[in-house]
Amino acid sequence: MTVPRLQPCTTSRLAAGVVIAFLVAAGCAAHRKAAAPTTLRYRWQKGVAMTYLVDSHSQQMMEAMGQSMQTETATRMRVTAVPHEVYPDGSALIDFSVDSLSIRIKSPMGEMTPDVKELLGKHVRMRISATGKRVGAADTTQRIQLSLGRMGSVDLSDNLRSLFVRLSGEPPAFGSTWSETDTSTVNRSGMDVQIISQATHKLVEARPLAGKNCYFGQSEAKFTMEGSGQEPTMGSPLAFEGEGTSSSEWYFDPFAGKLVQLNGTVKMEGTISLSGQAEMTIPIETVSTTSVRLLSAK
Repeated sequence: MTVPRLQPCTTSRLAAGVVIAFLVAAGCAAHRKAAAPTTLRYRWQKGVAMTYLVDSHSQQMMEAMGQSMQTETATRMRVTAVPHEVYPDGSALIDFSVDSLSIRIKSPMGEMTPDVKELLGKHVRMRISATGKRVGAADTTQRIQLSLGRMGSVDLSDNLRSLFVRLSGEPPAFGSTWSETDTSTVNRSGMDVQIISQATHKLVEARPLAGKNCYFGQSEAKFTMEGSGQEPTMGSPLAFEGEGTSSSEWYFDPFAGKLVQLNGTVKMEGTISLSGQAEMTIPIETVSTTSVRLLSAK
């Protein structure tokens, strides 16, 4: 049975689960002759493909029937995001696709490397604002989902939607902070899990990265999770609740308007409640780390 697992790609969404979240820069384009940016925002360009490499690792501990069970998941995913339309308000309709993917899972049932060929080249579209916020409700018909048999399933769609840190949309000022409250729903192993997060972001300073000048920022968040569904093997009613924290550091190219690097950590504690013939309550702890790096933008 696979249980909810978060990835810290962006603390504003905190939902990225099993594979997910969140760059050694291919380069922050620091243009000497370019005017200083007037607002801290993304500058989407129609048809300009942004390719990111996402590496994540999660360690999950469960207590069931007096035994401790540990599951480790390592994921590497290359994702391309292409704005198909850019709107007057600065938002864009972005097409996300999985170019390459590898998943390695180590659990008490042994080690497995799922066959992910069926997911390569699949697409998910969503509209994202100039500050990195999803615009409108998620299209639940668009999912990139991998079955893991008795261990449940992995939905990569939420991870693709969570590549971008939330920006202020205000004139950049070092030391400035901005806050947000976000509610999202993700699907994990047959459960619809609602995540409510409260995040604070800070623009710290101008800091070189790979010899280029970028803006360096930090984000922290607290979140709660609650969901219900059915256990994938026996079909027993299943409920989950938990809470946690996340933190991340990120580099942003203010002239190109692109996220260049993000490194984050998510810590979560919760309980899984099974009812029916196999009634039990299972404590769970998860620690996840993610790094995201921009490989190219062209």
